[in-house]
Amino acid sequence: MKILILILMTTISCQAYSAQTAMVRMVKGKVTKLLPGAVKATRVKKGDILPEDTSIVTSSKSFVKVVFEDKSSMNVGPKSKIIISKLPKKKANMVNLLTGIIKAEVNKNSKKKTETKMLVKTRTAVMGVRGTKFQSTYNPTNKATSLVTVEGNVAMIKVKDEPKQAKKIEANSENISDTLAEKPRPNLDDVDQVDSMFKESKHVVEVPAGRYSGVGETINQPTVPVKIAPKQYDAIAKSMGSKQKAKDVMKVTKNDPAPEGFENKLTGEVAPKAGGIIDFSTGIYVAPAAMAELDKKTGTFESKQIGKVNKTTGDYIPPSGIKIDAKKGFVIDKKKSVKLASVADKEKLKKTLASLNKDIKKQIVVNKVENKPSISKVSKWLPKNHIISFTLKPYSEVQTVTNKSSKSEAEFYTEKANLVTLNWMQEWNEKWSTRVRIGSHDYEIDESDVRILDFQNSDNGNDDDMYFSLGLSYKYSEKMTFLLDIVERSEFYVVPRTDGGQSGVEVVSESLKTIDLGIQYFIRDWKQFKISATGTLHLVGTESVPSVNGQEEADDISGFSTSGDAYYSWKKNMGINSSLWFTRMSAEADSIEFKRTAFGMSFDFIWDV
Repeated sequence: MKILILILMTTISCQAYSAQTAMVRMVKGKVTKLLPGAVKATRVKKGDILPEDTSIVTSSKSFVKVVFEDKSSMNVGPKSKIIISKLPKKKANMVNLLTGIIKAEVNKNSKKKTETKMLVKTRTAVMGVRGTKFQSTYNPTNKATSLVTVEGNVAMIKVKDEPKQAKKIEANSENISDTLAEKPRPNLDDVDQVDSMFKESKHVVEVPAGRYSGVGETINQPTVPVKIAPKQYDAIAKSMGSKQKAKDVMKVTKNDPAPEGFENKLTGEVAPKAGGIIDFSTGIYVAPAAMAELDKKTGTFESKQIGKVNKTTGDYIPPSGIKIDAKKGFVIDKKKSVKLASVADKEKLKKTLASLNKDIKKQIVVNKVENKPSISKVSKWLPKNHIISFTLKPYSEVQTVTNKSSKSEAEFYTEKANLVTLNWMQEWNEKWSTRVRIGSHDYEIDESDVRILDFQNSDNGNDDDMYFSLGLSYKYSEKMTFLLDIVERSEFYVVPRTDGGQSGVEVVSESLKTIDLGIQYFIRDWKQFKISATGTLHLVGTESVPSVNGQEEADDISGFSTSGDAYYSWKKNMGINSSLWFTRMSAEADSIEFKRTAFGMSFDFIWDV
């Protein structure tokens, strides 16, 4: 046991001192985090330390600012979810953008030895950042990734969902991505392999300041970087503390693509019309209208027909009476369109709607596989998550036996006692979960001061050393969870006996059924540790207990348990929970009374399936 504890402490210490972390610098609104190996999400607080594989979720009207150890920073916008995937000391930080929006400032003077300082992944794209300010969004509905560079340059490459796509491209043209079909898909969780994609791929797009590039389902590579509406760039730059202005970063050069945009079916390159506005909620680029006027100073088209820009945040505001949907495109906003009284206004609205949808048609195509409902009807009745754990529970117990007839009392100590269980937890939603435990009980009495005449346990053909329970838990709040377990387990009784004139004791294993009511209270978390405390009442109905005269019905069997728990996760879905616990139980019959006090440790090896 000492060797096991030493190994665990050494492992924990090594990982704690070698791992890079990020820190929460600012929080607004409701923001939650899920630490690696944790089962429940907790609220994010200013000053929180975030290790690798930490998930962050923001609600509406909320955001969080995270600062990395190389002084780079990232703002996670409302309704977003990210994973701080990798934080290596000398290589690029890696962030998974699962949905929503991030604004990041990457320190170009970072001491990381790689040229790329940060990697941002979505399901459809990877962005390599060296030292710059940028904004990126991802919408899982239409799988649209959008990127706007505020300062510096950001490299972008499309991620293929299936290798078959690369083969189709190769069949259409010999000039397109022939290496993608031949080479195995890189491991997108490996920093080195992802970073090497920017050196090996033929379709890396460098996005300079003031430009936009996007990735969707129907294009083979990121769009050619084009200048966005100057008023949107100025708003985004101001919100990120940049002193850059559109008039400075959008000066016309010979390297700019044609402002009218183009689509090259031979090479797969697509450049939307310059001067458009990005809707960050959907990731859709709204190109200027056909009749828009060209500003020769910036090389962008200015179009009032497509909508406006929020001057503070840079968010897109559709034309009056219209809203934008990631799946359907532009649709009529029923609440706002009610104000349009005349038939002429309504007809104008319909024409505007048709024109806008024509230009974004390719950006709202949804993967057909996602629309299949065959699984959803079944899955809503199944658990959302499964957790498997293995528990080792060594302990010591002192049992006080009182013979009421002779008014004598004796204490008996265990030489060895262990409970081993296999546990399966089913999480149904954020509040409710159920669990099943099955195991075996090993119990030996110290024979140095007592003579054991008989030991009735499973070695003699009984199954009384088995353990089985069904449990239910309800998360009442972030701090408190209520527990209910129905347990059938073996309880060992030391009974004075006389056999052939020899005095001694007999150890009898009896099945005991209890209803356990408990409360688990979360105290705090620190890095990869989570500290909690649990209190439990053991309620027992009428049960029989062994006595000097055989079996007697016990009038009162009750008890309680307390424990302090420390959970440590070394991976996102793996960890160990260590506990110190104490239990007190008593059983009283007419001629005999049993009181037992037990204390010990518990080790739970947990795997979040």
